[in-house]
Amino acid sequence: MSQQIIEKILSNSASGIEQEQFTIWLGESEENQRYFDQAKTIWTRLDGVYNKTVFDIELAKLKVQSKVLRKQEKILRAKWRYRLAVAASIVVLLVSGFFIYNQTKRNKYLEYSSGEATTKIELIDGSQVWLNKNSTLKLPENFSRKDRTVTLNGEAYFEVKRDETKPFKVIAGKTVTKVMGTSFNIELDTLTGNVKLNVNSGKVTFYRKHRLGKQNYLTKGAFAQYLGNENRIMIGNNESLNYLSWKTGKLTFYDTPIQQVCADLSKFYGVKVSTKLDNESILTGTFENEPLENVLSVIKLSLGVEIEEDDGVFVISR
Repeated sequence: MSQQIIEKILSNSASGIEQEQFTIWLGESEENQRYFDQAKTIWTRLDGVYNKTVFDIELAKLKVQSKVLRKQEKILRAKWRYRLAVAASIVVLLVSGFFIYNQTKRNKYLEYSSGEATTKIELIDGSQVWLNKNSTLKLPENFSRKDRTVTLNGEAYFEVKRDETKPFKVIAGKTVTKVMGTSFNIELDTLTGNVKLNVNSGKVTFYRKHRLGKQNYLTKGAFAQYLGNENRIMIGNNESLNYLSWKTGKLTFYDTPIQQVCADLSKFYGVKVSTKLDNESILTGTFENEPLENVLSVIKLSLGVEIEEDDGVFVISR
């Protein structure tokens, strides 16, 4: 049977004589039937490739190859999209890494420790800081564009150079002290978390971290204390004449109750000085860079008291 007649049968364009010839041919053997079935299957799958005047096997192959190529192109496009996504991710990681590296490099931190002696530090903005003994100050190598932030552990006195566009912030424990330019003293007790602030000049804002809505505004002579165990701030006036004695080396007493005298001596000399007297006993006098023994001798003579040392503790009594 000719290929042309099979094409006409599949396309329903065969003449009566051709149909008879086809029927006879189809019945001659099972092999003819199988051949026709294969041709019909190809016709169906290739969406009418036999609708041509001539049944073209090569064209059928080309169409099959075309479908295969289209599928391969889809696979290749998917692979390229994946590769581009991976490449983009790598670029993002590289850029992010470069940014983080530069941020880290730009935000390199400095740390100053005073050890067993008070230390004076001049900051890059012109501000000056005095660190008391056993205190540390941490700050970035370069301040940010928004503010000048430092972190304090221990005690320090600050003389901040004024800059209205870039506030100066001191983080001490759970508190923040914010100024534009002024002088003040901060003391953090690392054991209790208590923070004491004495304002020497200018205006100071004092508040708990993450509590911007509850800020305290202090001026010269004001005193504030954050109580760690109660998580609150107390405000008052500075009644201590010696809050800067660690920096100046001078102790001043003016009708000062004896218990306050003992507290100031204990802090200044780093020893325990206590008393059994009540606060009716008061002291007036100034001591500048004097040994503790000299100060105790003056107190003994001035108040007519006895001073005994017991296991490193000096006790003032009658």
